[in-house]
Amino acid sequence: MKKKSFIVAALLGSVLILFLFIWNEQREQSRKLVPVEEQQLTIYGESLPTQPDVMLAIDPSSQTILSHLYEGLYRFGADGSIEPALVEKLERSEDGTVYTFTLKESVTTEGNAIDAQTFVDHFQKLVDVDTNSPFSFLLADV
Repeated sequence: MKKKSFIVAALLGSVLILFLFIWNEQREQSRKLVPVEEQQLTIYGESLPTQPDVMLAIDPSSQTILSHLYEGLYRFGADGSIEPALVEKLERSEDGTVYTFTLKESVTTEGNAIDAQTFVDHFQKLVDVDTNSPFSFLLADV
C-alpha cells in the first residue's frame, strides 16, 4: 500500500512540476513585445462603445475599449495594484503640495511627443465647464 501511494504521489508531483515548467515558459513568452503590425486586441461585449472621448465615456463598453487604447500617468497592474504607466519618476515636495512627474519618452499614434503640456491641456479640458465631464470631480483638489 505504501509503495502504491508513493508512486501516485511521485506521479502527481511530476505532473505538477511539468505544469509549472510549461506555465513559466508561456509566461516568459507572453512578456516579449509583439511588433505593432501584429498586435491585436479582441474584446467581447454586448455592444460597441457609444462614446469615443475618454473624458465623457461613462458606459462600461466605452470605458473598457478606451482603457485599452490610452495610457495615463498610472494604471492598474495585473494584481489590481497601481503602477506607473507613463511616469518614470515621481518627486513630492517636503510640504506635500507639489508633485513633479518625470515622464517616459512616448508618442501619440500620430507620432507627436507626449509631454507635460499634453497632460496640462487634457487636465484643463477635463475641468472646463464646456466639456461637462462627469469625471471633473477627480481634479477638484488639484
